Amino acid sequence: MLYENYRENVVYSSQSTINFPRSGPGGKVGFGSAVFLMCPNRDKSLEVIKDPIMNLIPSATKRLVTDTIYKEKIGFNRIVSLERANTDRFYLKQEDFPLTYITSAAKPSVLNKHVNVVNDLSRWMEIFFARIDNLSAKKVCAEFIRILKDRMYWQNVMEQIQN
Repeated sequence: MLYENYRENVVYSSQSTINFPRSGPGGKVGFGSAVFLMCPNRDKSLEVIKDPIMNLIPSATKRLVTDTIYKEKIGFNRIVSLERANTDRFYLKQEDFPLTYITSAAKPSVLNKHVNVVNDLSRWMEIFFARIDNLSAKKVCAEFIRILKDRMYWQNVMEQIQN
């Protein structure tokens, strides 16, 4: 079954894997698609990536990127966390890891090529949910959507890399 033929909100009983698109709008296999992982922590992200249900390799998604500099205002808190060394070390030490981890130094050149990537947002999830204790539900939802949009919008991603 082709990805385009899947209907939203329908469960296919014969489906044993999650199939991702092999190409983006340009039609070139291996280019133009991104998967955003929003797991509660990095360990859970690794479990999801290694899970055979996630059929990433046939979809030509072979690279993993993540943020290493976290600068954001969440509610009343200003967050600044520089985790380049820890993040690089965490992903590079993984054995039997099906994806190639792209270090923060190589991230701009890889993203400019528009290759298929998995963008791990798990550290953002950890930071966000640790800082929302004193916010109203309405404010939590608004902040979450704003942060998520900023991570997914291409121009914001490129500006963040260059700063």
